[in-house]
Amino acid sequence: MAYIVSAIEAVVGTLRGVDEDVDAEDPTSAGIVEDLIGKLEQQAWFLSSEIRKPVR
Repeated sequence: MAYIVSAIEAVVGTLRGVDEDVDAEDPTSAGIVEDLIGKLEQQAWFLSSEIRKPVR
C-alpha cells in the first residue's frame, strides 16, 4: 500500500507543477485541478493511516 501512497503523491506533485500554467490559461479548470489535488491528498492520507504504526 505504501507504493500506492507514493504514486498518489507523485501525481499530486505533477498536478501542483502544472497548476499555475493551467490557472493562467483557464481559471475554471485550475479550480478543478485544485479540487482534484485536495481529494488525492485526502486519499493518500487515508491510505497512509492504514499502514502507520502507533507510537508508544
